[in-house]
Amino acid sequence: MKIIDINGNPRKGVGVAMDKDWPGYLANFKLKVRKGYKEQEWSPVEIFLGKNKGIKINFLEKAVGNTVPEMEVAE
Repeated sequence: MKIIDINGNPRKGVGVAMDKDWPGYLANFKLKVRKGYKEQEWSPVEIFLGKNKGIKINFLEKAVGNTVPEMEVAE
C-alpha cells in the first residue's frame, strides 16, 4: 500500500495500525538498505489522515477524535 510518510514522501507501506497508547497511527515500511528489516513511524491522527486521504483501512473510519479502538500494533 502507498503511504505518505510524516515528511510528505510517498513510500511503500507494509501495514498500518492504531497506536494503543497515544492518538496516532503506526505505519510500517520495509527498509530499502537493509533487506528483511522494517521501520515503524508514528504519526498523529490529524497529520496521518490529512496526508493519506485516499487510504482505505476499515479501522480508520472508526476513529473519532481521540477515541480509538483497541488493536494490536502491526509488525
